[in-house]
Amino acid sequence: MRDKESSHSHADVSSHVKKIQRLHTISESITASSSAPIPSMCPECLQMLTQMLEKSNDRARQEKKALTSFIASKPKSSASPTPGAPTTSTTSTSAHARHMSLMQQERAAIHAELQSLGDELAALEEEEAGVWRAINDRLWTRGRENDTRDADVARLVEMEQRMHAVRRMNVLNDAFYIWHKGPFGTISGFCLGRLPRHHIDWNEINAAWGEVGLVVVLLAEALGVHLKAYQIVPLGSFSKVIRLQTPTMEYTLHGSDQDNFAESLFNLGLTALLHCLNQLGEHAEAKDASFRLPYKIVGKDVGGLSMLFLRDEETWTKASKFALTNLKWLLAWGSKPQGGGGAGGG
Repeated sequence: MRDKESSHSHADVSSHVKKIQRLHTISESITASSSAPIPSMCPECLQMLTQMLEKSNDRARQEKKALTSFIASKPKSSASPTPGAPTTSTTSTSAHARHMSLMQQERAAIHAELQSLGDELAALEEEEAGVWRAINDRLWTRGRENDTRDADVARLVEMEQRMHAVRRMNVLNDAFYIWHKGPFGTISGFCLGRLPRHHIDWNEINAAWGEVGLVVVLLAEALGVHLKAYQIVPLGSFSKVIRLQTPTMEYTLHGSDQDNFAESLFNLGLTALLHCLNQLGEHAEAKDASFRLPYKIVGKDVGGLSMLFLRDEETWTKASKFALTNLKWLLAWGSKPQGGGGAGGG
């Protein structure tokens, strides 16, 4: 279609050129053959003729320019095609078609590979999720097993501590036999107290109080009780008690006939010893709701009787026996596994 338009444009240009040449030839022949002057044209006619010629000339230039551009843009091989050979346009179209076909095939192959990779990725993700589920299940199971094991180990340690405490309690029971002899309480065969009709030497009484102090210290250690306010220092017949509060004071657990007043170091030591014994009783009662000391301790009194060595020897002897009975009960309670020996502090 474009070739036809170009051929028409070329024909029009040629016809215009021929017309101009013919007019120029006629003008020259008339001028040459005629010696008579040619009458001049009127200005209007001359202007019209000039305009026509300029329009024709402009149109011819435009057509020439279009033709030149067309010729320059047309492939050289198309100017003289070989008979029977495919044109460049046909060859290009065929190559483009083959290229498009190859691209479509490659695209289909890539799409298929992407689909395969997507399926493989989904399978791997599912497998990974399964592995993590298995790991989490295993970790949970192991955590439960560890908790069970730790609980068993803790129970075993506690049982071993209790067994050790029970053995120590049994040793205490065997080593420090607490009983009674008439109106007197006895520990390891030593009597506690004095009566007008039953004279007990102070060396024996002091040895008994030394044994009581030693049992309280060992029992507190076996039960895991940290005694507060006082520290008992068992030294046989010369045992003592140290007050830990400021100012610190040192009391004695060995007396004599001259200590029969309330503020004597001996009476202060007996009051401190009774306070420590009460701490053991409170610990046992906190661990075992069914346990109660047979004789309640309040301050310097036990079972409603004063522990102070004053002029009433009978009251003092009975109060000493009550304190020794409380100690025996604590030893018996600590010897039982349910007593919680060695299980914690007080």
